[in-house]
Amino acid sequence: MKLVLGRQGFKAILRSVFTFSTLHLTSDHRDGFKLVAKTALQHRWLIVAAFFFNVLAGIFEGGTMGILALAVSVLIEQKPVTSMLTGFGSMGVYLGSFLADLTADTVFLILVGVAVSTQVLKSMVAYVAKYAAITLQFRVNRHFQETSTNHVMEYSYGEIIKQPSGILAGLIGQAAQVGGMIMVANEALLSTTLFLTYIVMMFVFSFPLALVALVIVGLMSFGLAQLRTYIRALGERIISGGLKTTKASIEFLQAPRLLRANGITKYAKDMINAFRADALQAGETSSKLKALVGPVVDVLTIITAGIFLVGGYLIAGDNLMERIPKLLLFLLILNRMMPQVRSLNEVRLGLASSEYLLSTTGKFLRTEDKEFERTGGRRFDRLRETICFENVTFNYPGTSTQVLTDFTCDITKGETVALVGASGAGKSTVASLLLGLFEPTSGRITVDGIDLRSLDLSDWRRRIGSVDQEVFLLNASVLDNIALAVDEYTISDVVAAARRAHAHGFVEKLPHKYNSMIGDRGVTLSGGQQQRLALARALFRAPGILILDEATSSLDSHSERLIQKTLEELPASITMLIIAHRLSTISAADKIIVMEQGRIVESGKFKDLISAAGTFEKLWRVQVNERDRAVNMDV
Repeated sequence: MKLVLGRQGFKAILRSVFTFSTLHLTSDHRDGFKLVAKTALQHRWLIVAAFFFNVLAGIFEGGTMGILALAVSVLIEQKPVTSMLTGFGSMGVYLGSFLADLTADTVFLILVGVAVSTQVLKSMVAYVAKYAAITLQFRVNRHFQETSTNHVMEYSYGEIIKQPSGILAGLIGQAAQVGGMIMVANEALLSTTLFLTYIVMMFVFSFPLALVALVIVGLMSFGLAQLRTYIRALGERIISGGLKTTKASIEFLQAPRLLRANGITKYAKDMINAFRADALQAGETSSKLKALVGPVVDVLTIITAGIFLVGGYLIAGDNLMERIPKLLLFLLILNRMMPQVRSLNEVRLGLASSEYLLSTTGKFLRTEDKEFERTGGRRFDRLRETICFENVTFNYPGTSTQVLTDFTCDITKGETVALVGASGAGKSTVASLLLGLFEPTSGRITVDGIDLRSLDLSDWRRRIGSVDQEVFLLNASVLDNIALAVDEYTISDVVAAARRAHAHGFVEKLPHKYNSMIGDRGVTLSGGQQQRLALARALFRAPGILILDEATSSLDSHSERLIQKTLEELPASITMLIIAHRLSTISAADKIIVMEQGRIVESGKFKDLISAAGTFEKLWRVQVNERDRAVNMDV
């Protein structure tokens, strides 16, 4: 039986069998592969162990088949075993001396026992290889979990607000799954090793039959390759649907009041379920298609075996009894080989479904196109003299509209400076720049004559207490919220901070006092209580600089007076920047800066600005009139 293949045709068959070269790699895929490879190479001994024991498993498998073939030959041909071992050189002669006096039946039984023992060894070393691969997989997963979390946490403020928190959370979760490719690679290595072992054994038995088997395997793999494009698209739907589900779930779960107050819980539920259903449907279809591989291989295996048996019967003629046992042994090898072919094709389809995961992870963890928090710089312990804004101009990245224009002011140590103006005047941007969340587009901010951009941001921010209009509280105890991220403290320190913020009184009335849980975002507390708790958290760190960004704008008059009282009682050494909508809260400020469209239009003390009858006086008059109307309506 002769079968002639051109060189290109033979290469095509091999490419169909060994399919890793058919991956469609983009730059994102390559980045993902590099990250996985770089991480895996940090544990080289595990890679070496997995490779070595997989290859050893292949050798033992080949040895099993070879010993079984020898056993069958001894039993059928009834020849002295010494003559059969002559082809193995000095080792064959050495083994033959031990077996020379034994009968063929005894040698057959011994060889079967050795084959069984070799197969046990093969199973043991295959497990060791898988053990090493599992260890490597989870180490890679752990590394990617930590790396992706650190990656996001190290984003600059401007970078992190570009994407919804739900998408970032989903990407962190997805990145932790790429270690699964280690097991895919291990499975591919073992299957490839065993496949090559069986192919070699088949060629040793019969070159024509082995060539036919290889062609059948190649054609089968080529046929299954047509599924790859569809599986890849389904993999993209699975990953994309998972990210969309996470995004929608986090966003809607963060707004329980909004959903119920507006009667849109069904809308939220339907959206989340739609995203999840799309991902699940794609996963179901993908799994069903992958499940085709097993039955297809099984059917082709039995068809191939039948063809070989019938062909062997027709060709054998008078030598049927001599050739059938060898043919059966050949079929045994074929039967052992086909599961490895199935495994290789399952790996192939699994890689196709994981390509989008690899792509999104590579794109997500790429650093060149992202902006990260500045690290390092000059140490900072405390403000000694003055903070200066020097001709600061700012526009948000990607926009041309200037939020601040030539903003210049000084804030002296211990001074209370208030920023007022209409919404969109740039007040909160000043606070963000002072916190180092953004950097000026032009101009600079100096601290005691040193450019803020040259200071260590961590040191700088540790000396600042900040309270925003939108308070963020954890679903934790009062104690944990006040002492957030502080490792060493005493309960008396927490109580002292709460007393300064006039929060101790209401905390003592809670069921478990400082150990009381306050619910998601402090939902069990009133708005005024939430603000005072946030102020206590800021004061707990004993800041030298305090920033209040519209911290009293939505409070009732009682809560507002308590926070004002807190500010009046603070040490004179604390420097304060207060952004206020209610002008009454900043009447005692050392300096009031009035802003319009990113520019300073007035500055001075409260009385001086009222007397000047300018922009501030107009704002004051409007608020007084609104207050008088509210009082008259109450009466």
